[in-house]
Amino acid sequence: MTLVRRFLPGLLLATLPGALAAQDAHGLAYSAAIVIDSGGHKNTVSMRFEVLGAKFRMSTEADVAGAPLNMYMVIDSVAGTFTNVMPAQAMATVMSLSTLKSSAASSYTMDFDGKPNIDVVDLGAGEPILGHPTRHYRQTAAYVSKTTMGADVCTNRTSGVTDFWATGDIAAPDMLTSMRRFLPIAGRGPLPWKLDSIRIAEIKGVVLRQVATGSIITAGGDTINVHSSWELTELKPGSADPKDFEIPPGYNVMDMRDMMANADPEMMKQAMETAQSKLSETLKKTLCGRGGS
Repeated sequence: MTLVRRFLPGLLLATLPGALAAQDAHGLAYSAAIVIDSGGHKNTVSMRFEVLGAKFRMSTEADVAGAPLNMYMVIDSVAGTFTNVMPAQAMATVMSLSTLKSSAASSYTMDFDGKPNIDVVDLGAGEPILGHPTRHYRQTAAYVSKTTMGADVCTNRTSGVTDFWATGDIAAPDMLTSMRRFLPIAGRGPLPWKLDSIRIAEIKGVVLRQVATGSIITAGGDTINVHSSWELTELKPGSADPKDFEIPPGYNVMDMRDMMANADPEMMKQAMETAQSKLSETLKKTLCGRGGS
Protein backbone atom coordinates (compact mmCIF):
# COMPACT_ATOMS: atom_id res chain seq x y z
CA MET A 1 0.00 0.00 0.00
CA THR A 2 1.43 3.39 -0.99
CA LEU A 3 1.86 6.17 1.54
CA VAL A 4 -0.76 8.37 -0.08
CA ARG A 5 -3.36 5.58 0.08
CA ARG A 6 -2.45 4.98 3.74
CA PHE A 7 -3.04 8.62 4.61
CA LEU A 8 -5.89 9.31 2.16
CA PRO A 9 -8.81 8.92 4.64
CA GLY A 10 -7.20 11.43 7.00
CA LEU A 11 -6.32 13.77 4.15
CA LEU A 12 -9.89 13.68 2.87
CA LEU A 13 -11.22 14.60 6.29
CA ALA A 14 -8.62 17.36 6.59
CA THR A 15 -9.79 18.90 3.30
CA LEU A 16 -13.53 18.78 4.00
CA PRO A 17 -15.11 22.24 3.90
CA GLY A 18 -15.85 24.31 6.96
CA ALA A 19 -19.60 24.78 6.71
CA LEU A 20 -22.03 22.98 9.17
CA ALA A 21 -22.95 22.19 12.84
CA ALA A 22 -26.44 21.89 14.38
CA GLN A 23 -29.29 22.31 11.88
CA ASP A 24 -33.04 22.85 12.23
CA ALA A 25 -35.68 20.35 11.09
CA HIS A 26 -35.43 21.55 7.47
CA GLY A 27 -31.79 20.49 7.27
CA LEU A 28 -29.11 21.50 4.81
CA ALA A 29 -27.37 19.88 1.84
CA TYR A 30 -24.18 20.79 0.01
CA SER A 31 -21.72 19.25 -2.40
CA ALA A 32 -17.97 19.59 -2.82
CA ALA A 33 -15.37 18.66 -5.43
CA ILE A 34 -12.07 17.49 -3.90
CA VAL A 35 -8.71 16.78 -5.56
CA ILE A 36 -5.68 15.34 -3.72
CA ASP A 37 -2.38 15.02 -5.61
CA SER A 38 0.66 13.41 -4.01
CA GLY A 39 3.73 12.28 -5.93
CA GLY A 40 1.95 11.15 -9.08
CA HIS A 41 -1.09 9.79 -7.22
CA LYS A 42 -4.04 12.02 -8.10
CA ASN A 43 -7.37 11.26 -6.45
CA THR A 44 -10.60 13.03 -7.37
CA VAL A 45 -13.62 12.90 -5.10
CA SER A 46 -17.15 14.28 -5.31
CA MET A 47 -18.96 14.39 -1.98
CA ARG A 48 -22.45 15.43 -0.92
CA PHE A 49 -23.43 16.08 2.69
CA GLU A 50 -26.88 16.32 4.23
CA VAL A 51 -27.96 16.98 7.79
CA LEU A 52 -31.58 16.54 8.86
CA GLY A 53 -32.24 16.81 12.59
CA ALA A 54 -30.34 13.96 14.25
CA LYS A 55 -29.34 12.35 10.94
CA PHE A 56 -26.18 12.85 8.88
CA ARG A 57 -25.57 11.56 5.33
CA MET A 58 -22.32 11.60 3.36
CA SER A 59 -22.20 10.26 -0.20
CA THR A 60 -18.93 9.72 -2.06
CA GLU A 61 -18.02 9.18 -5.70
CA ALA A 62 -14.29 8.86 -6.24
CA ASP A 63 -11.42 7.51 -8.29
CA VAL A 64 -8.78 6.55 -5.73
CA ALA A 65 -5.55 5.27 -7.30
CA GLY A 66 -7.57 3.96 -10.27
CA ALA A 67 -10.21 2.24 -8.15
CA PRO A 68 -13.78 3.61 -8.49
CA LEU A 69 -15.77 4.21 -5.32
CA ASN A 70 -19.51 4.92 -5.08
CA MET A 71 -21.19 4.69 -1.70
CA TYR A 72 -22.93 6.64 1.03
CA MET A 73 -23.27 6.37 4.78
CA VAL A 74 -26.10 7.47 7.06
CA ILE A 75 -25.71 8.10 10.79
CA ASP A 76 -28.83 8.28 12.95
CA SER A 77 -27.77 9.48 16.38
CA VAL A 78 -31.24 8.93 17.87
CA ALA A 79 -31.55 5.33 16.65
CA GLY A 80 -27.84 4.81 17.38
CA THR A 81 -27.14 3.31 13.94
CA PHE A 82 -24.49 3.59 11.24
CA THR A 83 -25.64 2.46 7.78
CA ASN A 84 -23.29 1.93 4.83
CA VAL A 85 -25.00 1.72 1.41
CA MET A 86 -23.41 0.49 -1.86
CA PRO A 87 -25.79 1.31 -4.76
CA ALA A 88 -23.81 -0.60 -7.41
CA GLN A 89 -24.22 -3.80 -5.40
CA ALA A 90 -27.73 -2.92 -4.11
CA MET A 91 -26.43 -3.76 -0.63
CA ALA A 92 -26.47 -2.11 2.77
CA THR A 93 -25.02 -2.94 6.18
CA VAL A 94 -26.39 -1.62 9.46
CA MET A 95 -24.41 -1.57 12.68
CA SER A 96 -24.59 0.03 16.10
CA LEU A 97 -22.84 3.36 16.65
CA SER A 98 -21.63 2.03 19.99
CA THR A 99 -19.42 -0.45 18.10
CA LEU A 100 -17.78 2.43 16.21
CA LYS A 101 -17.34 4.44 19.38
CA SER A 102 -15.70 1.50 21.13
CA SER A 103 -13.34 0.94 18.18
CA ALA A 104 -12.51 4.66 17.94
CA ALA A 105 -11.82 4.97 21.64
CA SER A 106 -9.42 2.02 21.68
CA SER A 107 -7.40 2.80 18.55
CA TYR A 108 -5.33 5.99 18.76
CA THR A 109 -5.30 9.66 19.75
CA MET A 110 -3.45 12.64 18.27
CA ASP A 111 -2.29 15.93 19.78
CA PHE A 112 0.31 18.64 19.21
CA ASP A 113 3.80 17.81 20.43
CA GLY A 114 4.96 21.22 21.56
CA LYS A 115 3.62 24.59 20.46
CA PRO A 116 2.38 24.84 16.86
CA ASN A 117 3.43 27.72 14.61
CA ILE A 118 0.26 28.81 12.80
CA ASP A 119 -0.30 32.23 11.24
CA VAL A 120 -3.35 33.53 9.32
CA VAL A 121 -3.27 36.62 7.07
CA ASP A 122 -6.31 38.40 5.61
CA LEU A 123 -5.49 39.02 1.91
CA GLY A 124 -8.61 41.08 1.23
CA ALA A 125 -11.55 40.53 -1.09
CA GLY A 126 -11.64 37.35 -3.18
CA GLU A 127 -13.65 36.48 -6.27
CA PRO A 128 -17.36 35.54 -5.94
CA ILE A 129 -18.13 31.81 -5.52
CA LEU A 130 -21.64 30.42 -6.08
CA GLY A 131 -22.75 34.04 -6.39
CA HIS A 132 -21.47 34.98 -2.91
CA PRO A 133 -18.77 37.60 -2.19
CA THR A 134 -15.69 36.13 -0.47
CA ARG A 135 -12.74 37.09 1.70
CA HIS A 136 -9.34 35.52 0.90
CA TYR A 137 -7.24 34.23 3.83
CA ARG A 138 -3.84 32.48 3.86
CA GLN A 139 -2.78 30.16 6.67
CA THR A 140 0.85 29.09 7.16
CA ALA A 141 1.34 26.18 9.55
CA ALA A 142 4.21 24.12 10.94
CA TYR A 143 3.74 21.70 13.81
CA VAL A 144 4.64 18.28 15.17
CA SER A 145 1.79 15.88 15.88
CA LYS A 146 2.06 13.13 18.49
CA THR A 147 0.18 9.89 17.93
CA THR A 148 -0.45 7.61 20.92
CA MET A 149 -1.51 3.98 20.50
CA GLY A 150 -1.46 2.28 23.86
CA ALA A 151 2.16 2.27 24.99
CA ASP A 152 3.42 3.30 21.53
CA VAL A 153 4.04 6.98 20.77
CA CYS A 154 5.36 8.52 17.56
CA THR A 155 5.60 11.95 15.97
CA ASN A 156 5.01 13.35 12.47
CA ARG A 157 6.14 16.76 11.23
CA THR A 158 3.60 18.69 9.13
CA SER A 159 4.07 21.99 7.33
CA GLY A 160 2.14 23.80 4.62
CA VAL A 161 0.25 26.77 3.26
CA THR A 162 -3.53 26.83 2.87
CA ASP A 163 -5.63 29.48 1.10
CA PHE A 164 -9.27 29.91 2.12
CA TRP A 165 -12.10 31.81 0.41
CA ALA A 166 -14.89 32.46 2.93
CA THR A 167 -18.18 34.34 2.83
CA GLY A 168 -20.23 36.03 5.51
CA ASP A 169 -23.10 36.32 3.05
CA ILE A 170 -24.84 33.12 4.23
CA ALA A 171 -25.49 31.44 7.58
CA ALA A 172 -24.16 27.90 7.97
CA PRO A 173 -22.20 26.35 10.82
CA ASP A 174 -18.98 24.31 10.70
CA MET A 175 -18.94 20.98 8.80
CA LEU A 176 -16.01 19.28 10.53
CA THR A 177 -17.44 20.02 13.97
CA SER A 178 -20.78 18.59 12.86
CA MET A 179 -19.15 15.52 11.35
CA ARG A 180 -17.22 14.76 14.53
CA ARG A 181 -20.41 15.25 16.54
CA PHE A 182 -22.06 12.47 14.53
CA LEU A 183 -19.08 10.21 13.74
CA PRO A 184 -16.51 9.43 16.46
CA ILE A 185 -13.87 8.16 14.01
CA ALA A 186 -13.80 11.52 12.16
CA GLY A 187 -11.38 12.98 14.68
CA ARG A 188 -9.50 11.22 17.47
CA GLY A 189 -7.90 13.15 20.29
CA PRO A 190 -7.44 16.88 20.82
CA LEU A 191 -5.49 17.66 17.61
CA PRO A 192 -8.40 17.93 15.11
CA TRP A 193 -10.42 20.06 17.54
CA LYS A 194 -7.48 22.39 18.20
CA LEU A 195 -6.87 22.86 14.47
CA ASP A 196 -10.59 23.59 14.02
CA SER A 197 -10.59 26.19 16.83
CA ILE A 198 -7.59 28.01 15.32
CA ARG A 199 -9.22 28.09 11.89
CA ILE A 200 -12.64 29.16 13.16
CA ALA A 201 -11.14 31.92 15.36
CA GLU A 202 -9.17 33.47 12.47
CA ILE A 203 -11.27 32.77 9.36
CA LYS A 204 -14.75 34.27 9.53
CA GLY A 205 -17.75 32.97 7.65
CA VAL A 206 -18.46 29.87 5.58
CA VAL A 207 -15.45 28.52 3.67
CA LEU A 208 -16.39 27.98 0.00
CA ARG A 209 -12.96 27.07 -1.39
CA GLN A 210 -9.70 25.75 0.06
CA VAL A 211 -6.35 25.12 -1.67
CA ALA A 212 -3.48 23.59 0.32
CA THR A 213 0.12 22.60 -0.36
CA GLY A 214 2.23 20.90 2.29
CA SER A 215 4.33 17.99 3.43
CA ILE A 216 4.18 15.34 6.13
CA ILE A 217 7.36 13.68 7.42
CA THR A 218 6.41 10.39 9.07
CA ALA A 219 8.13 8.82 12.05
CA GLY A 220 9.59 6.27 9.63
CA GLY A 221 11.34 9.07 7.69
CA ASP A 222 9.04 9.04 4.64
CA THR A 223 8.00 12.39 3.17
CA ILE A 224 4.54 12.88 1.68
CA ASN A 225 4.13 16.02 -0.44
CA VAL A 226 0.46 16.81 -0.87
CA HIS A 227 -1.49 19.32 -2.95
CA SER A 228 -5.20 19.34 -2.19
CA SER A 229 -8.14 21.49 -3.16
CA TRP A 230 -11.86 21.52 -2.67
CA GLU A 231 -14.63 23.87 -3.66
CA LEU A 232 -18.31 23.88 -2.85
CA THR A 233 -20.37 23.21 -5.96
CA GLU A 234 -23.77 23.35 -4.21
CA LEU A 235 -25.08 24.91 -1.01
CA LYS A 236 -28.81 24.54 -0.38
CA PRO A 237 -30.31 25.28 3.04
CA GLY A 238 -33.61 23.51 3.62
CA SER A 239 -33.10 20.99 0.81
CA ALA A 240 -32.38 17.74 2.69
CA ASP A 241 -34.79 15.03 1.51
CA PRO A 242 -35.92 12.53 4.22
CA LYS A 243 -35.86 9.73 1.60
CA ASP A 244 -32.10 10.23 1.19
CA PHE A 245 -31.64 8.87 4.72
CA GLU A 246 -33.45 5.60 4.01
CA ILE A 247 -32.21 2.31 2.48
CA PRO A 248 -33.77 2.02 -1.01
CA PRO A 249 -36.39 -0.73 -1.38
CA GLY A 250 -35.19 -4.05 -2.77
CA TYR A 251 -31.65 -3.77 -1.34
CA ASN A 252 -30.00 -6.72 0.39
CA VAL A 253 -29.61 -5.55 4.01
CA MET A 254 -27.18 -7.13 6.46
CA ASP A 255 -28.02 -6.04 10.01
CA MET A 256 -24.88 -6.56 12.07
CA ARG A 257 -26.81 -5.72 15.26
CA ASP A 258 -28.80 -8.96 14.95
CA MET A 259 -25.66 -10.99 14.33
CA MET A 260 -23.89 -9.49 17.33
CA ALA A 261 -26.93 -9.89 19.60
CA ASN A 262 -27.14 -13.63 18.81
CA ALA A 263 -23.39 -14.29 18.97
CA ASP A 264 -21.63 -15.94 21.91
CA PRO A 265 -20.36 -13.12 24.21
CA GLU A 266 -16.94 -14.74 24.78
CA MET A 267 -16.44 -15.35 21.06
CA MET A 268 -17.44 -11.75 20.33
CA LYS A 269 -14.96 -10.49 22.93
CA GLN A 270 -12.14 -12.54 21.42
CA ALA A 271 -13.08 -11.44 17.90
CA MET A 272 -13.08 -7.77 18.95
CA GLU A 273 -9.72 -8.11 20.70
CA THR A 274 -8.22 -9.77 17.62
CA ALA A 275 -9.63 -7.13 15.29
CA GLN A 276 -8.40 -4.29 17.51
CA SER A 277 -4.93 -5.87 17.69
CA LYS A 278 -4.73 -6.09 13.89
CA LEU A 279 -6.00 -2.53 13.57
CA SER A 280 -3.39 -1.35 16.04
CA GLU A 281 -0.57 -3.00 14.08
CA THR A 282 -1.85 -1.47 10.82
CA LEU A 283 -2.05 1.99 12.41
CA LYS A 284 1.49 1.69 13.74
CA LYS A 285 2.76 1.11 10.21
CA THR A 286 0.47 3.75 8.71
CA LEU A 287 0.98 6.56 11.21
CA CYS A 288 4.35 5.76 12.75
CA GLY A 289 6.29 3.81 10.11
CA ARG A 290 7.87 0.48 10.86
CA GLY A 291 10.46 1.84 13.24
CA GLY A 292 8.41 4.39 15.16
CA SER A 293 10.22 7.20 16.97
